[in-house]
Amino acid sequence: MIDGDPKLSQDLEIGKDGVENVVLDLNGFTLQGFTAGCETIKIYEGSTLKIEDNSVGKTGQIIPATGAEAVQLPLIRNDGSLTIKDGTIDQKGVYGAIINYGTTVIEGGKFIQSETATWSIIDNKGNLTINNGDFDAAASFWMIRNEASLTINGGDFDSNGSANMIGSIYEGESLPAENNVKTEITKGTFNSNGGIFVVYEDTKLEISGGDITSVNSNAVYTSGNVEITGGTIKSENSSAIVVNDVDGSTLNVSADATITAPEGQQAVKVNSDDANTDFGTATDENGNIVAGPVEVTVETSNITVDDNITLSVTVGGVKVSADKIAVSDNNVVKVNADNTLTAIGEGNATITVTVGEIEKTVNVVVAAKEEPTDPENPTDPEEPTDPEVPTNPEEPTEPTNPEDPGIVNTGDYIYIALSVLALVVIANVAYIVIKKKQNK
Repeated sequence: MIDGDPKLSQDLEIGKDGVENVVLDLNGFTLQGFTAGCETIKIYEGSTLKIEDNSVGKTGQIIPATGAEAVQLPLIRNDGSLTIKDGTIDQKGVYGAIINYGTTVIEGGKFIQSETATWSIIDNKGNLTINNGDFDAAASFWMIRNEASLTINGGDFDSNGSANMIGSIYEGESLPAENNVKTEITKGTFNSNGGIFVVYEDTKLEISGGDITSVNSNAVYTSGNVEITGGTIKSENSSAIVVNDVDGSTLNVSADATITAPEGQQAVKVNSDDANTDFGTATDENGNIVAGPVEVTVETSNITVDDNITLSVTVGGVKVSADKIAVSDNNVVKVNADNTLTAIGEGNATITVTVGEIEKTVNVVVAAKEEPTDPENPTDPEEPTDPEVPTNPEEPTEPTNPEDPGIVNTGDYIYIALSVLALVVIANVAYIVIKKKQNK
């Protein structure tokens, strides 16, 4: 007994010698670890532990063993299934309060990180769901370090330290090769002196609700993929959301969410080390804020005078409206009041599109408009030919001998000679008849 509270004669191991299902009722007492170099409680794979406190004041606690501050082991290690309903888990100066490799569900309780703590309150490498609870952080380390799957459906999260509160982190060495790191926030109150959510490259953050406020830093700082469909995101002294320009980084903030930054600060800011980057932010036609590469396309072929020029502007693949459109020659292309474009004269023009701080240019060539023909007065119709008087019909040629078209055969001469002889005979007969008539 220590001041009336039980002290373990050995560290509590659930399922070491076989599968166990244990309910631990603190009943208002403080449970202290036994061995400074070990976890106070360890749950083995396949076993379950439920921690509750059925005392009137819910004053039960779990604290580390004396002298455990320098040891890099958590207060509770879960490789099985852990549920926490009540009680206070005080990290004090140890490496962490909970490290989760299995499944942990937090329904309530209080979780404390002191200034001397050397690690997060919770380091999650499995499946962690927080439905309620009171979390207080003070050290220069994460409150919750998520390396797998984290869902927060409620709770009160406060940090007066300078550290970021909740991180979506993928480091690979201690995790499966496939990156499935995702933090999902549906409800809860988050207040921090420093940043709230940090999203590492290739990891995900989804926010659909909650009240999230950072005092001196960003509420969301991301190099990964962020989708915000609801909730209030606020920074009192900085941009509410900062997006780093890295390959694959995306942001989509629904108009249903409230994003607030102080005067003189951008609500959503792009952080880039490359002055020539095309990465920017914009608002789409539905009022959603998007971030990503800015692309401008225009149909540049077969543009003639009086044509409307089709211009498409996208940010992160989402269609948006340009903040400003300018042309190099107003006698070639006109910018209309609604930011549409019309070709008004022949020539070349450069169209400059501005989206946020990004400018993109595209060149167009406008040709003369082809004059249509008048169907009632066609120009230069082709003269019809007279069907009764054929024009220059080709003279038929005499048939030729198919065997030798270039030679007259002997039979042809005989035919000619007989024809001549017949004419001579006919002429002589006619002459004799005429002569006899004259002699009479």
